[in-house]
Amino acid sequence: MADELHLPNCVAPEFVALAKEQVAKGIRKAGRNGQMIPLASSPQCGLSRDRQAAVRHAQERIGGFIEWMEVPCKLMGIEKDERARLSEAKGRGDLDTLYRNVTGRYLQAFAVAGTPHDVIEQLERLADLGFDHITLNEPGPNLDEALELLGKEVLPHFQ
Repeated sequence: MADELHLPNCVAPEFVALAKEQVAKGIRKAGRNGQMIPLASSPQCGLSRDRQAAVRHAQERIGGFIEWMEVPCKLMGIEKDERARLSEAKGRGDLDTLYRNVTGRYLQAFAVAGTPHDVIEQLERLADLGFDHITLNEPGPNLDEALELLGKEVLPHFQ
């Protein structure tokens, strides 16, 4: 019945594989063998000429929703208590805890972040995972700068 599968916030390879497997089962069950629906996601977007600022933006955003990412985190070996600790740190405004603990595995699973060159490489990796559509969620840390970089450097790369 679906026209597209959207995996909000999550681009973890383990989760993408599970989602594709489940969709394939549903397609077979519906008698639509040989068909596949487009795959989409909306990872967080930290984009700036200042790589550290971009990454920190993504780390802060991830801290705000990580508690709800039970299935992807379980597949990645991230326990419930770790998710709770990060969520509580975000709630307290304890950004230092987020910057220390929302590491590369989180960033790869839930965001694209860095300079335009970094983001282009990360988006190419997502295409290799089989994503047909990507919506970049909450670009920052400076919205105007992120949108300018997207429009002038990132998107032209994919045309």
